[in-house]
Amino acid sequence: MDLGTDRLALRNGVCVGRDAAATAALRELQTQTNRFAAALGFAPLALDGEIGPASQAAIALVLRKLDQAEGAAKAEASCPAIAVNAIAGAAMFAAAADELGAPPPKRSWFRAELIVPAVIIALVVWEVFIYPEHG
Repeated sequence: MDLGTDRLALRNGVCVGRDAAATAALRELQTQTNRFAAALGFAPLALDGEIGPASQAAIALVLRKLDQAEGAAKAEASCPAIAVNAIAGAAMFAAAADELGAPPPKRSWFRAELIVPAVIIALVVWEVFIYPEHG
């Protein structure tokens, strides 16, 4: 399955999703890439859904490792290549990591994009209902 280059943008050398679904697909690719971190000796990636130089290097390292195992010729981790292969790549990485016995990714209920709205709501509730005479 293909994200399509129209769903990704290159901003300051970083490949980012133009919508929530594209960002989620990139985040899943990073999650599955991180399963190889200990085995291949790279630091785990931030799960921000942005594919910068560190993510590209890690993805390329995993692709090279998988290509050696499968006898393929080359591995590419550029933004356009990621756009075409992010969803299938995440699935391929997950299957390969499972086969190698890598631990499954830890899923967290914490989502950074929900923190700011939650804080704003808490402040509004405080100002309006709990301590209205403050302002």
